[in-house]
Amino acid sequence: MKTDIMEYVEKIWSSAPLTNSQKEFLRDAYEAADNNMQFIYCSPRNQNRSYLITLMALATILIAEERGVLKITDRQYSKTLL
Repeated sequence: MKTDIMEYVEKIWSSAPLTNSQKEFLRDAYEAADNNMQFIYCSPRNQNRSYLITLMALATILIAEERGVLKITDRQYSKTLL
């Protein structure tokens, strides 16, 4: 069963609401990973890129869960890590 990527990330993303550009990045990253495609993104200069790496990781984790490769059993624990 496919999970909505925005719903999945917003449940565990605690830093701030996702901006429109972050949502667009996340959708594109999820789609690329789900279709086994390489995703290349060039962020603007002087912009913090660490959140992009985190969003990409979350998209990858969701795909692994959907495919049965990964199972997170304690959602409360995973929520405290972020």
